[in-house]
Amino acid sequence: ELSIMLEPMSLGSFGFAAIGRTDGLLRAPFESQGEQDAVMSGREMLDDMKVMMFGKIEDHLKFVQTRKICLIYFVSGSGGNVFLHRRDASDVTIPCVEGRILVFRHDLLSYTYDPAEESYALQSWILADGQATVMQEYTGPPDKFDQA
Repeated sequence: ELSIMLEPMSLGSFGFAAIGRTDGLLRAPFESQGEQDAVMSGREMLDDMKVMMFGKIEDHLKFVQTRKICLIYFVSGSGGNVFLHRRDASDVTIPCVEGRILVFRHDLLSYTYDPAEESYALQSWILADGQATVMQEYTGPPDKFDQA
């Protein structure tokens, strides 16, 4: 497994200590518009209870802060592209080719995945130890919000 091979060298080669990886995320096309509508209508909506009691926002922020390396394995179907977005440079276009693995630093690059219609990809992230995030309400003047 690639993530197991990369983790021991993460501190020396990448500058962070890996603590593991996420479970795999299968990217698959919807079989029909009806399936897409059913999935989208059944998605979880955030309400105050989920935000305050269950820490949904904190969980997502922790993921964003700890994800370091993104791995995408193109399982089936070639075609489409992954666009890697660099902060101060033009995008890099990577073609999706069946059987290949794309590995990139997700903390340094953002991306857009634009697959072919009949393609499947397995995605996971190698994580680093993160710092705790605590959300607090800001009650100061609106013009000082960005300084809080």
